[in-house]
Amino acid sequence: MVVLMVGSVFLFWGRGKTTTNGAAVSEARGDVFRGMISNMAVQPGPLQGMGVYDRSCKMLGNGLTACDAGIQTEEYGLLNFKYQHNMQQQPCLAPNDLVAVRILDAQGNAEIERRY
Repeated sequence: MVVLMVGSVFLFWGRGKTTTNGAAVSEARGDVFRGMISNMAVQPGPLQGMGVYDRSCKMLGNGLTACDAGIQTEEYGLLNFKYQHNMQQQPCLAPNDLVAVRILDAQGNAEIERRY
């Protein structure tokens, strides 16, 4: 199952536009989420991944919801990403969403960008 999911990431990841030098790039939807990787130690840098689950969504007030998203990556396996967002402006990260993960620091702070 994991191999199939990871293979799907690479299959669909290459379907983006190409740059003038022929390299494939994905377009962002504009949905960027900031939060923290909570289940393991990670090192700063970029990753690619796919959404696996969305759970534990709890209303915080002021339109914000706190959620946990599972993101499957080749480098770390399954990452749990804790984040807050306004569901009226950005839907939760969902299973099969292709995402770009940017680990910001060794404490696990991260930015996730949903991709086409």
